[in-house]
Amino acid sequence: MNKKNTEYLFNKYKDIFADKDNMSFFECDDGWLSLIDCLCNLIMCHCNNEKINPPLAIQVKEKLGGLRFYINNCQDTTIYNYIMFAEEMSFHICEICGTTNNVSTLDKGRITTLCDKCRTN
Repeated sequence: MNKKNTEYLFNKYKDIFADKDNMSFFECDDGWLSLIDCLCNLIMCHCNNEKINPPLAIQVKEKLGGLRFYINNCQDTTIYNYIMFAEEMSFHICEICGTTNNVSTLDKGRITTLCDKCRTN
């Protein structure tokens, strides 16, 4: 993810990314920015409503064509359900441009989730 989008997420969700200096973040392209933003927003709203501390993200990346959002020491099943949903949705969103049109996950030496246009560029 580019630096501008990375800083946007770090600044908007300081509690989730409080340990950003010690971990690997956003090892994915910018097409998933809205998905990650939505996920973090859901987590923060849930934590505020339940009056619980948000989990610390320890890594956010692409793996085997899908989003992976790793957190530490969280026992809240709602938060894990949000994460599982976002990870599943990533297989329907182009990792590069963010479109949901003509998206497929293919293995051509590396498994990626891209739209037809980004796959040919």
